[in-house]
Amino acid sequence: MAPLLRVSDLQTHYTSFGGARVVKAVDGISFTLREGETIGLVGESGCGKTTTSKLILLQETPSARTICFDGEDISTLRDDELMRYRREVQVVFQNPHSSLSPRMRAGDIIAEPLEIHTKLSRQELAERVAEVLELVGLEPGAVGALAAGGDGRLGGLARLRRQQAGESRRGTLCRVVARRRPAQTAASAAVQGLEHSPGQAWAYRGDALAAPFLDRQPDDASMSEIYVSTDVEVDGPIPGPHSMLSVGSAAYLADRTLVSTFAANLQTLPGASGHPETMAWWARHPAAWQACRRDPREPAEAMADYVRWLEGLPGIPVFVGYPAAFDFMFVYWYLMRFAGRSPFSFSALDIKTMAMVMLRKDYRDCTKNNMPKRWFEAQPHTHLALEDAIEQGALFCNMLAEARR
Repeated sequence: MAPLLRVSDLQTHYTSFGGARVVKAVDGISFTLREGETIGLVGESGCGKTTTSKLILLQETPSARTICFDGEDISTLRDDELMRYRREVQVVFQNPHSSLSPRMRAGDIIAEPLEIHTKLSRQELAERVAEVLELVGLEPGAVGALAAGGDGRLGGLARLRRQQAGESRRGTLCRVVARRRPAQTAASAAVQGLEHSPGQAWAYRGDALAAPFLDRQPDDASMSEIYVSTDVEVDGPIPGPHSMLSVGSAAYLADRTLVSTFAANLQTLPGASGHPETMAWWARHPAAWQACRRDPREPAEAMADYVRWLEGLPGIPVFVGYPAAFDFMFVYWYLMRFAGRSPFSFSALDIKTMAMVMLRKDYRDCTKNNMPKRWFEAQPHTHLALEDAIEQGALFCNMLAEARR
């Protein structure tokens, strides 16, 4: 795998006033960093660690160097390309108090990079801020509501300057991960106060809040999305009066790697009944009906297991359906009714809508019969939830690969 970041012979020399002497702040440092890796620059105070970070962030100009990010020399970046680099490279500042404005609320501070680099609505901004607060171990409800204020700010959060130092550090981490996929994070003294005791490993006594978060980043695929292709079998058009009989989900990485699957048959809801038209359809598919009625589970138990499965995936789950409006309606209703939360939030991707954009056709013309054969794998559509979810996930991944070329 090619390195994400390659630094070769990085140098920064400063000339004192009058030119009497040259201070070599950074002198010939080289290293590489691959995706998912963490690298630490260790040295005494004043050795050039922070300067190196600033050079990678293009906050200072080196005397000599080659810094390549994703195979591209960053010295050549201008305008839109430079803005893209700014989005991809994030920083955790050494002193959270000096890097956070005491005049801004926490929600505004975290939302600010999203307002610059994305087109999220006010509601989506509020949801994303709440999500990253939970991600770094801060409960949004414990520091104030995230309701949009009348003054146009995400009001209600206590100001981070008033929080304890560790909570302020977590606030700076929120800014790093708010955009979901920072390819690279530069942390200036993210781990402080390391000391060595005889007969012991390095003992950590500094900011014990930032380190665990940074430590688990490689395990969660650098905050990458994971696409949860989901199919449901039901006995009517809407949940509540009718029941979800079976749910199957297949979690895919963007490269079509099938990470994990989940499937459960569910007991029908108390007082619910099958819709006549839907039950007539089932009468024509007796094998599929028998399969979805085998060993049905209590919905509360199954949804609790489903939430644990979703939250254990190596990335942020995004629901994928065909059509998402139907399948997601049932899944979201069951998650909220029986588990009290949805790990998907409102992130539901519709394959037909994606096909509409890629094929430049009307939505209703974007049926599977009208999609290119190259998008499909040799997998049957069986009306068994998990098998159909796997088939659908392969279709989505093939479409995604073509769209990203």
